[in-house]
Amino acid sequence: MRSSLRLSALVREFLRAMAAENLSSATLGWYGWRLERLVRWTRDPKASALTTDQLRGWLLAVRAGEKGWPTADMYVEGHRRAASALLNWAVREGRLERSPLERIRRIRVERKELATLTADEVARLIAVQPLTTFAGRRNRAILALLYDTGIRVGELVALRREDLDLDDRTLRVRGKAKRDRRVPLSADLVRVLDRYVRETRSNLQLFTTSTGKPLRPTAVNQWLRRAGRLAGITKRVSPHVFRHSFATDYLRNGGDEFTLQEILGHTDLEMVRRYVHLAASDVARRHAAASPFARIAEPT
Repeated sequence: MRSSLRLSALVREFLRAMAAENLSSATLGWYGWRLERLVRWTRDPKASALTTDQLRGWLLAVRAGEKGWPTADMYVEGHRRAASALLNWAVREGRLERSPLERIRRIRVERKELATLTADEVARLIAVQPLTTFAGRRNRAILALLYDTGIRVGELVALRREDLDLDDRTLRVRGKAKRDRRVPLSADLVRVLDRYVRETRSNLQLFTTSTGKPLRPTAVNQWLRRAGRLAGITKRVSPHVFRHSFATDYLRNGGDEFTLQEILGHTDLEMVRRYVHLAASDVARRHAAASPFARIAEPT
């Protein structure tokens, strides 16, 4: 055990080892961002000196949020999982004798109803993107793509020009755990993307900044929040909300759950069944409001 090893150095070694195990750049970024926050909050102690109390304090700080806005259970659990992966790896590698996180249980995540956007709200989000700027036209293409395919934000920013096949109306998506898939595109989306790619300056990345640099997931999340405020939408607007919206509307419009599973890149049907339940409850509400018999039935 290297008792003098700083936490930041342990994180670097862990990320290097995970890269050697062929984890995707998106997964490495997911770990790296959360573990960097841990290093900053604990002021980079010796790895062997990291305590359970420090980790509890860090998780409480993550829950409180950087701007005083409480964060979601899943968000906090993601930070705990990242720290757990680091420290368990360090024990296996002989860098630590034991993990100070082992006495901290998994954070219970309350299952909440999935947030979705209506078609009208999506149209309003598109409408507030100016046609007079490159960023506005790019954002319109991104919004259309998110709503038509439900891809993840990490998958979105990883798209390359070569992944888009406008003739075949498909998109190659690099999914989690390096599971690539082909996602179909609607004819309307193909027209939007065709207009966009004719003016983009990058021959490599599909979506870039106005200076030609690759977009980052944080940038997409930030302008989506701003767009939501501009469009007068009070609910949360994020790439994952678009993913939920696509999935539920796909089922409402007659799509089947097995095809949806393939489009979304889920390895099992558990998450898809949540969308099925949400779509089914929506159908039930519409039926109750529009039932022909309810209009003539006598009260009992």
